[in-house]
Amino acid sequence: LLLSIRVVTPAATSELLPRWDLAAHLLNGWTTYDHVVDGRLARFLWDIWSQGYWPPGQSMFQLPFYAATGGSILGGLHSSTAAFGLTAATSVVLLGYIAGHRAWLPAALAVALMSTSPFFLAYATVAMSEMVGALAQVIVLVCYARYERTRDAAAMRWLAVSLSLLFFTKYNYLILLAVPLACHVFLASTAGMPARARLRAVRRAVTAWCATAPGLATVVYLLTVVAILSVGGLSI
Repeated sequence: LLLSIRVVTPAATSELLPRWDLAAHLLNGWTTYDHVVDGRLARFLWDIWSQGYWPPGQSMFQLPFYAATGGSILGGLHSSTAAFGLTAATSVVLLGYIAGHRAWLPAALAVALMSTSPFFLAYATVAMSEMVGALAQVIVLVCYARYERTRDAAAMRWLAVSLSLLFFTKYNYLILLAVPLACHVFLASTAGMPARARLRAVRRAVTAWCATAPGLATVVYLLTVVAILSVGGLSI
């Protein structure tokens, strides 16, 4: 893993100026950093709020790296390499939660595959949200594994926080993880039940959730999105 990080670091700090999405992510992160160091709280909040096309998780992740390099572009570029290393390390923690002391072999295989994957290495060199999104996904799985082990309120809160962080890092990555995770939780909690009983359980759960304030707000939000898309969408 350290060798892979050493290999990708020069590529991440190439003298070629980044373009397109890469430049936008770097600029978002630097703008967030600039507002923070100059104490412009109102501008900082507005900047975070206005990052809708790409959520602000990437910018917030880059902030300490910009701070460590005095606002240099190297901070933003190195943030993806750091996310790459943290993703591998967090994956080891996840496997430890699942398999305990027996996790050393799958953990070694996971790190070896990530350290030699052309796709992981490529995204470790660019300031894109994919690497930070992968890190956020693994953090969600770690929090879920911890909740499955302890079943206490603190673990549930951390799971909720991790899902929120994932949402504000990369919207589609939340869908890619939350949908199968929700299906897994549902199938595990209704194991042994016939299919019709499971469908009734789904209907009761959806009805009960829609009756809550967050559920009602989500329904209104989704209806608003459908209405906007039906008339041509928004011009971003």
